[in-house]
Amino acid sequence: GMDSASSEVQRLVAAYQSEGANALKEGRLDQARANADKIKSIDASAAKALSTQIEAEAQERFGKAKDAAVAASKKGALNDEMDAWQRALEAVPASAQAQEGLNLAKVAWRQAYNEANEAAAAADKAGQKSEAIKQYQRVLELQASNSAAKEALKRLRPAAQSKSADASQLEEWYYQGVYAYAGGDVDKAVGMWKKVLSVNTQHRLAKDALERAQRRKKS
Repeated sequence: GMDSASSEVQRLVAAYQSEGANALKEGRLDQARANADKIKSIDASAAKALSTQIEAEAQERFGKAKDAAVAASKKGALNDEMDAWQRALEAVPASAQAQEGLNLAKVAWRQAYNEANEAAAAADKAGQKSEAIKQYQRVLELQASNSAAKEALKRLRPAAQSKSADASQLEEWYYQGVYAYAGGDVDKAVGMWKKVLSVNTQHRLAKDALERAQRRKKS
C-alpha cells in the first residue's frame, strides 16, 4: 500500500540526489540543476539542500568567470573575454550582467575584426609589409581559422624575414663568402655577398669583396 509507494518515492529522490551531487562534483551544473528540478517536482523540501549547493557553486563560478572577463577586457583579449562571459552565463543563466557583457564583447570583437581586416588589406595594397603583417596577425588573434589571413602572411613573411635579418646573420653570410672565396669557390662567395647586400645595401665589407671578386673574374 502507501508505505511501499512512499519508500519508492524516497528511493527515487535518493537516486536523483546522488546523481545531482555527482554532477555537481564533476562541475556539470546543468545536469545537477535538472536533478534538483526532478526532486522538486516530487518533494520541494528534499530539493533544498542540493539546490543550495548548486547555487553556491554557481555563484563561485560566476565570480571567477566575471573576474576573468574583466581581466581579458583590460588586455583587449576579446576571444577570452567572450569565453569568460559565456562561462558566467552557464553558471547563472539569468544573469543580465553576463548577457550584456557577452553582447558588448561580441560587438567589440566584430569591430576589431573588421578594422584589422581593412587595415591589413590597405597596408598590403600600399606595399607596407610590416604593417600588413601586424594587421593580419591581429586578424588571426581574433579568428585563428582565418585562411585568407594565413595565406597573406605566408606570402608576406618570407620577404619580411630576410629584410629583418640581424647584423650577426649578415656577418655570418659575409664570412661564409670570405671562406668560400679563399677556397677558390668564387661563385659561392659572390652569392653570399649578394645575399648580404640584398638585406643591407650599405654593407661596406661585402660591397668591397664583391667588387674585388668581380674584377678577378673579369681578369
